[in-house]
Amino acid sequence: MRSRRLAFLTSLAACAGTLPAVGVALAQTFPADEDFAALECGDLPMTDLFRDEPGAIEDRDLVGLSGAAAGYHADDDEFLYLRLRLDRDPAPGGTPQNHAWGVEIDVNDDRRNYEILVMVDGVSRNVLLLENTTTTSPDDPTDPAETTVATYDFSTHGRATAAGETSFGDDGDFFLTFAVPWSDLTNLGLDRGDRLEVWAASSSTNNSLNGDFACHDGASGDPSLAGVRDGDSDGDGNSDADEVAGGTDPRDPDSYLILAGGAGCTAAGGASPVFASAFAVLVLMVGSAARRRRRR
Repeated sequence: MRSRRLAFLTSLAACAGTLPAVGVALAQTFPADEDFAALECGDLPMTDLFRDEPGAIEDRDLVGLSGAAAGYHADDDEFLYLRLRLDRDPAPGGTPQNHAWGVEIDVNDDRRNYEILVMVDGVSRNVLLLENTTTTSPDDPTDPAETTVATYDFSTHGRATAAGETSFGDDGDFFLTFAVPWSDLTNLGLDRGDRLEVWAASSSTNNSLNGDFACHDGASGDPSLAGVRDGDSDGDGNSDADEVAGGTDPRDPDSYLILAGGAGCTAAGGASPVFASAFAVLVLMVGSAARRRRRR
C-alpha cells in the first residue's frame, strides 16, 4: 500500500515586510545560536540525508532535518558567518580534521558557474577565501577555484560546537561555523545586502567541493550547479525537502505527499530567512532588513 502523508504548506508568494536583522556580533565573536537563520532548499530549510554519500561520512557528512537545518547563516557589520551541521565533530579539541568543508557563492546570476569559494581547510587549519576566475567544467560544483585571496586562522575565524537538537547515527552532531570579513568579500564583488546563491558541501581538497552536497542525495547521481528543481531523488513529483518535512521517504517513490495549499505569512523571530530555488542553490539576502521571497 502506498504510504501518503498530508502536508500543509504555507503560501508566501505575496509576503514581504521588515524582519529582524541577522546576528549582531563583534569582530571574531560569533553570534548566538538563535541569531542564525536556516539556509533553504526550495521553500523549506536545507536538509540532507544521513550517509547519502558513501565517500563522505562522519565529519564529512552534512545532515539536517526540516526543524534542524543542515546549513545556516548570520551576519553583522564586519563578517558573514556560515554554519554547517555535520554527523561528527570536525575539529576535536579545536583542531580541524584533515578534511575540508565549504560554500560556493554565485554573484553573477549565472548558475553554470560560481565566483567565490569559502573553505575550512583542516590541513592548513585555516579558513580560506578563494576566487574562481576560470570555469574549466561548466555547471559542475566540483570545478576548482584558482586563486586564494585571503587566509584566516581557524582559531579566530572558525569553531566547532555541539548541535544538541540532532543525533544522526545515534551520536551527537556538530556545527562547523566560519567567518569571512565583508571587507574581503566586497573586493570580490559581494556586498552586504546583495542577492546571492550558494552551494554547501564537504570536500577532500582545499580548492573545490567534492563531497556530500546539501539537499542532494548521493545515490541519485552527480550534482550540478543548475541542479534538479527542489531535489526530487525518487522522481515522485515531491521534493526531498518537502518529503523530509512531511515524514515520507525521499528515496521511495511509493512514499509520497499529498500537498494542500494554505494562506498566510510567517517569519522566524530573531533571524532573517534565506530563500532558494534548486537542490543546493540558496538565494540569500544578507544584511538587509526588507526581504522578499523570490518565486520561479
